[in-house]
Amino acid sequence: QLQKLAERHRTMREAGYAMLRSPRANVAVSFGRHGGGHGNPDMLGIITFASGKLFGIDPGSINYGAPLHFEWYRSTIAHNTVCVDQSLQSSDDGEFLGWSSDGEETLLRAEAQVYPGVRFRRELRLRGAALADRFSCESSSERLYDWAFHSYGELTTSVRLESRSE
Repeated sequence: QLQKLAERHRTMREAGYAMLRSPRANVAVSFGRHGGGHGNPDMLGIITFASGKLFGIDPGSINYGAPLHFEWYRSTIAHNTVCVDQSLQSSDDGEFLGWSSDGEETLLRAEAQVYPGVRFRRELRLRGAALADRFSCESSSERLYDWAFHSYGELTTSVRLESRSE
């Protein structure tokens, strides 16, 4: 049986996480310390929970000796964040920029520089069960950005999707 979601936002600076909460949804964001040898390249990654279900999922972890540990679980693209030039994020720390709230909607801002010459900024707005997610990537040169969001279910979109030739 699921317990009622906590309704208070929380920043856990030492752990490097923040929680946006409403009576209908929770969003966890990774913004801080990398975690060293046990950390993942998932800076500014999110996990989302609403309506009694996990929506934005994280791969979790498996035995460190399993081949998939490094092939998938320790890859940036396995997490709900942005990957640049198909490479892993560095182990640099991110920064929590702050909260603002008007009582009905809460905004969280965080940023990181985990790729040389690239600045990430993520702004998350939570209002009830609605989440608005703005992930900005800035660089002085052209880069390949892959934004990943892993969820259960089937993707539907009004945008025409085409395969990209390499």
